[in-house]
Order: sequence, then C-alpha cells, then structure tokens
Amino acid sequence: MTNTATTKETITITVGSTDSLHIRIPYNLAYIQCIRQITARRWEPKLKVWIIPYTIDAVQEFIS
Repeated sequence: MTNTATTKETITITVGSTDSLHIRIPYNLAYIQCIRQITARRWEPKLKVWIIPYTIDAVQEFIS
C-alpha cells in the first residue's frame, strides 16, 4: 500500500449572463496573478468566482 495523495485542480467556466463568464479556480497564487491581468475582470466574493466579459478579447487573454 502506498501513501500518496492526489489533488485535482479544476478550472470551471460557466456563462453568467449574455455578457459575462464566471470562472472558478482553485486558490493558487499563480492562477490569481494571471487572472488579474485580464481587462475588466472582477471578483465576486458571494459566489466565489471571477467574472470576465464574454468577449473574444477577454477569452483570448484568459487562454493565454
């Protein structure tokens, strides 16, 4: 028997409205620094999601 632990870091993207995407990411400083680079992004503390505009530019920034 081995004593190994695995963690699963999942990024979830859902459509919040016709003009926004909700992104749920695990708490990781590197992820947070990257998402803060996206123009017009904001943190929604009640939902615990990042909200970015549902535009080509914002999605491309997120992917890169």
